[in-house]
Amino acid sequence: MVEKFFYSYLILLPLMSLPKLPFMGSKIQYADLVFVPICIFFLLDLIRGRIKLKLGKYCYILFPLSVLSLGAFLHSNSKDISLMDFIGVNYLFIVFIVFSSIIREKKILERAMVLLLIVISAVCLWGLLAFACYRYLGIEWMSRFLFISNDKSAVFSSSRIASFLGLPEMFTNFSLFGLTAVFFFCVFQKTKARLPKYLLYLILIAAIFGFSRSLAGIATFLALMVFYFKDNRLTNILLKIISVKAVLFILAFAIMTSVFVFYPVTFNSNNSALGLSVNLAPDVRFYLAKSAIAIIKSHPFLGIGQGLFTYSFAEYLNPVDLKELLLTLKDRSVLNIDPHSLYLGIAAEMGVIFLLVFMIFIALILFKLLQVVLTKQADDWLSKGGFIIFAAIMAFLINGFFVDILSMRFFWVLLALGGGIINLSLQYNKAKQ
Repeated sequence: MVEKFFYSYLILLPLMSLPKLPFMGSKIQYADLVFVPICIFFLLDLIRGRIKLKLGKYCYILFPLSVLSLGAFLHSNSKDISLMDFIGVNYLFIVFIVFSSIIREKKILERAMVLLLIVISAVCLWGLLAFACYRYLGIEWMSRFLFISNDKSAVFSSSRIASFLGLPEMFTNFSLFGLTAVFFFCVFQKTKARLPKYLLYLILIAAIFGFSRSLAGIATFLALMVFYFKDNRLTNILLKIISVKAVLFILAFAIMTSVFVFYPVTFNSNNSALGLSVNLAPDVRFYLAKSAIAIIKSHPFLGIGQGLFTYSFAEYLNPVDLKELLLTLKDRSVLNIDPHSLYLGIAAEMGVIFLLVFMIFIALILFKLLQVVLTKQADDWLSKGGFIIFAAIMAFLINGFFVDILSMRFFWVLLALGGGIINLSLQYNKAKQ
């Protein structure tokens, strides 16, 4: 039963821009509701002995991380605001532990990847159709289904794909998550089916039209795949995309750029403190980074508290920088801002120590995955799967320079998949001995 709820969680992951239920806050997502029965059935299976709690050495680092997050919360000046974020961080730790323990058989991992591939392909297809219909045909009903607000600024569907994820940055990172499922599908399926190639095209095209800096992570992931899968049909697929099909992508990008040149997009900043109509500028992250660094210098050990950057960033900018930042904001409230960086965000809100311990946690997972890949002790599919997850985590870490990925549920599911592969490798090696 717990596996079925786990699959339900994967299905609900992208549903972030749908109308909120009355009892759901802005920080609670649909997938989070499913995690309650998951925990109940997980505990029942633990008691019955069907599931063993798999805690590698890297998992023990989650305990000091939890203590440090508590310290940041207690140090916060606005505990009523930080409370949900404090609970949320520890909730993600539990997600990692539970899901990495649920993945105890190859078939569970295989079904999860196939299901993810179906869901992510559907999300990308809907996003492309909604984007094209609204941007070029003026048909809004698909976008209205995704974005219930009357606000159709360029942050949303008028110029960038966001689909059900709510924001283009979330969508592009979710697409990266989908690419891992494509390669897992190819590893599990020995047939030379064309389906993976077509889904690879679909997800890549959709991600490109997200116009997000997170495309840097996707490029890194694909480069690592070409490097690892030498003389393999997967490599041939990628090389064809890079050498031939890329021309179509560049052409599509040129058309999109031309559209923006002839039909410039403006944004009405009704919610900003200045109440100005402003144009998109590329330096938002510059001012947010300056504010985050100033916060880190002022609160280096425990930060200012979870979720408080959005309420405090203005205090740490000089008036000139603050005015320039407000001028670059795109029709969204000043109280909806994060540092747009995983590393600066963690350090500013929870302190430098938390950031260092968190990076040790990630580094240990990557090290264990490399052991699975390099020692060749595990089955062939485990070695390949371990490298796919390793490459995906590395890509997410690169995206972390541009986007705060800490609260992305699918990032923690990806880490849990890596933990599951590590556990399966140890299980297979013990069985062989």
